[in-house]
Amino acid sequence: MPIEKKTLFQTKEGEALSVTLRLSSKTAQDLFTVELMNIGAGIRRIERASAGGSTELLTLSYADPSAYLTNGSLAGLTIGPNAGRIPAENGLAANEGGNQLHGGPHHLAARLWELESLSENGEGPCASFVTEQADGLDGWPGNRRYRVTYTLSSPGILTIRYEATTDRPSYINMTNHTYWRMEGLSALFIRADSVCVNDESFLPVRISDAASFFTSLSPSLRPLSAHPAYGREIPFELPLNNGFILTKEGTSLQPAACLAYRDKKPVSVFTDAPALVAYTGDYLDGETLLLDKSRSFPRVALALEAQDMPTLLPKKLTTEKEPFSRTIQYHLSC
Repeated sequence: MPIEKKTLFQTKEGEALSVTLRLSSKTAQDLFTVELMNIGAGIRRIERASAGGSTELLTLSYADPSAYLTNGSLAGLTIGPNAGRIPAENGLAANEGGNQLHGGPHHLAARLWELESLSENGEGPCASFVTEQADGLDGWPGNRRYRVTYTLSSPGILTIRYEATTDRPSYINMTNHTYWRMEGLSALFIRADSVCVNDESFLPVRISDAASFFTSLSPSLRPLSAHPAYGREIPFELPLNNGFILTKEGTSLQPAACLAYRDKKPVSVFTDAPALVAYTGDYLDGETLLLDKSRSFPRVALALEAQDMPTLLPKKLTTEKEPFSRTIQYHLSC
């Protein structure tokens, strides 16, 4: 069946649900499976299986679904109301030293969302989740309502559509925090010439030329290549927790990054966001059991978060007349 819904476990707030979307590609023999959760309106796993029966688990996926409520990685979950770090000023609640991380102590990844709808539209199987936050929560103004919609379409494209409304001007900057497994990764390409440099607390404080930034980190850096669609190669061997200002033409959906593997198809990211944060998972724990029966460890997976960089780029407020919207696409078969 293209859509399957089941209960994972019970919490004080209600049922933790799983929704699985499946797609058989019209142009290939690949099968694509995306398991979603109402925990943080997130992605538990993304798999693609060939006609021969082998299955590739592409994401960092926990065996115990309750780990998504307790593990600090926020793997696969919806991040917001603001993605990343921002100084805890002007009434914002701090939850990481002097900064606010991912929107504050009551961020969107920490709650059970309502499963709003399941459907099969002209594109493919689709699921929508909604939740709300009250005016003033963690210092953010406005009674806000959020929606995340996932659509799995041929030939293996997962589209994530973010929408939000507010009754007072508020800043909203949502993203997805899926970690892509690094096993077999041969190259990372990001369509960007500029990188955001962090202070000691990982707060982005200035923008630098990407080439000079990486040379300063590693003077003997190996020669880097380029991709015709996705831009410069990024040395993922170095520890990364940095934003990249995407080279874009207008505000439409465009290629942003590509994960190239030695022995399997690449995964590419498209977005209309102005920046992409690449995090090499250096602080992932070394003990949580994963779906493939292995255990997590630092640098087992890489996160690519399409977002704004509010400390360095102009912030656009969400208002009653201008709701928030963002699109992220994962191309799984190209």
